Amino acid sequence: MLQTSILGKVYNIWLESGIFSILQTIYRTFSRSFTNSTIVHFFVRDSHVERSYADSLFALIFKAVLNFIVEIIHRISMAIARAAHGGFFAEFARRYLRTSFFINYETFLGGFLCLMFIIPHSYWSNSYALIAAVGLFVLLIIMMGVGTRQKFHLYEMGFPLTVFAIVCVFSLAFSYDKSDSLRVLLFYFTAFLFVYIITADITSKERLMKLCGFIYLAVIITSLYAIYQRFVGVAVSESLTDLAT
Repeated sequence: MLQTSILGKVYNIWLESGIFSILQTIYRTFSRSFTNSTIVHFFVRDSHVERSYADSLFALIFKAVLNFIVEIIHRISMAIARAAHGGFFAEFARRYLRTSFFINYETFLGGFLCLMFIIPHSYWSNSYALIAAVGLFVLLIIMMGVGTRQKFHLYEMGFPLTVFAIVCVFSLAFSYDKSDSLRVLLFYFTAFLFVYIITADITSKERLMKLCGFIYLAVIITSLYAIYQRFVGVAVSESLTDLAT
């Protein structure tokens, strides 16, 4: 879809241009030199912390919980598949749902991210993002159980993100303003879920390009709306804008 669009054609012309070829040659030369440099070898080494974290009790507990939930979903889905084998709904799902462009996980994920970009601030609430993140997370776990997505454990996201999540939770206990801190915690929890969802789901170039397509669409719509506001004007919030200048 992107390759046949005007932006896709312009991008292909850029990729085949002489300037891009020269810049690519310069980049490859310096990137190889930097990768093989002494500085990189000194600072970039295999992390002993990550290996220890993957084998830690904390990581194994979350791994066991995920495996248990996925196994239960798998057994339920197999029972349903055997019962519905050869039926109308099974045939309908095989013919239309599995190959549908619109009814699939990347469309739901990319479509919501696009909405997050383009919905005006006055109509938006962070609770919408939280509900969507939880819904997409549950759907992803179900797909892992069904077998359409690979299992992705918490430790695979890396130790720093786990530390970040733990600190966010403990910060609520030491906060003076519990209500405001809870609001911020839910905001970070939503972001953490989206990081997990995107990392677990985007495992191929095709899925990445589809997600990027929704993001490009959101950027284009936002840009066009900004041009429109330039001509018609836009109301500003006095609490967020310095009107003195």
